[in-house]
Amino acid sequence: MSADFHHNSSLPVHFRDLQGQNPKHIIDAFTRANSGPVTNAIATSLGALSHVDLRGLIERLINTLSDRAFRNQFLRAITQHIKNHPYQTAFLVVGIILMMNPLAMAGFGSLGPVAGE
Repeated sequence: MSADFHHNSSLPVHFRDLQGQNPKHIIDAFTRANSGPVTNAIATSLGALSHVDLRGLIERLINTLSDRAFRNQFLRAITQHIKNHPYQTAFLVVGIILMMNPLAMAGFGSLGPVAGE
């Protein structure tokens, strides 16, 4: 990070006090600025993972996902689930899409198009 990051007065106050590139400071500043149930759940989850060897976990995940037999078995299981539960799958997909709020991502607000988007 550049020195300008720490001295940039256009940044919100809760970001100006970050020290170096320490991720804990960044996460703490974010959770202070964005308190709420989702932020608290994410912070709790990250705290629970603090003792996990993330590099080893990621390597094991990559090795598992790169295994052709695993991928084929997983795809067969997903395909069978979709065939057995088409309506539940459709509701899940629609729910995920609606949670992403595609209209807001396209620049629309509750009163129509948002200026500058």
